Amino acid sequence: MVHVETEVASKLMKRRMFKKFSFRGVDLDAFLDMPTEELIKPFHAQARRRFQRGLKRKTMALIKKLSKR
Repeated sequence: MVHVETEVASKLMKRRMFKKFSFRGVDLDAFLDMPTEELIKPFHAQARRRFQRGLKRKTMALIKKLSKR
């Protein structure tokens, strides 16, 4: 009887905790809500240049997919 109770308790304790993504102190949800001008401010120089020159199709598809959530 005690063994069954410990199994139930261990299943409740083992809920999976997901790591919350943040980049330079800004959460992913906040990044997705930002306009492009504010979005590129925390990036390094190469990433800012890439945004200014235009993103490729794969990158734009990823951003659209993330923003739908």
